[in-house]
Formats: sequence, structure tokens, C-alpha cells
Amino acid sequence: MMMRTKIKLFGAFRQYGNGQNIELDLPQNISLTQLRQAFIRRLLEIDPTFHQQELVSISAFADENGILHEENPVSVLGELSILPPVCGG
Repeated sequence: MMMRTKIKLFGAFRQYGNGQNIELDLPQNISLTQLRQAFIRRLLEIDPTFHQQELVSISAFADENGILHEENPVSVLGELSILPPVCGG
């Protein structure tokens, strides 16, 4: 079963949403690796010149309860955030 998932954009990713969230249709209980791949595919649809795949790989995804971890399936797909690393405090 596919679920519509909103990805809230922060930092360097905001430019790809035009001030909006990006929406993805994803299966329930996917891995974080699969989520990253789906997010990159969507960014490439929005901007075929997207070249920051490395930034996606080092960014954290979070749900309303906290940061998602690689070893756990992503089961809550209503709304997620992508949090790129930041410099400074």
C-alpha cells in the first residue's frame, strides 16, 4: 500500500520546493535508504541538474518523534523532515 508523504524542506533543500513541501508516494515500512533514493529521484524530477546526492546521504530524516535511524524501517509516513547538516551553532 502506498502512502502520500510530505517532506518538509530545510536549509539547502528549500530551493527545490519553491517554499513548499515535497510530496512522495511511498510504500509503508520502507528503509531509510529507499526513502533517500525516492527523495533524490523526486529532486531530479524537479530539477534535472540536481547534483547534491551526497548532501541527501549525510542529511537526517526526522518524524514528529525524532531522528530516523538507518536500522529501523520508516513506518510513519504522514510527514517527515529532511535536515541537512549545518555549520556553526
